[in-house]
Amino acid sequence: MKKLLAVLVLGIAVMATVGLSTRVDARPGSTADEGPTDAQIDAVLDAQAHEIMARLLEAQRNANRMTMLPR
Repeated sequence: MKKLLAVLVLGIAVMATVGLSTRVDARPGSTADEGPTDAQIDAVLDAQAHEIMARLLEAQRNANRMTMLPR
């Protein structure tokens, strides 16, 4: 009878621990281990493309200025 009671108490303790750990894992809004979203990646890529295009436009303007100088 004592062994049965000990196994029952141990089983309840294990089930309670497992139940609490699943509740912690199922918290809404826990995105610490997730990566960036598609929108964030698109925003970064758009910003980089904008910066590159601005540099190319500036280089083109400088090249046009150099060709317009009298020699």
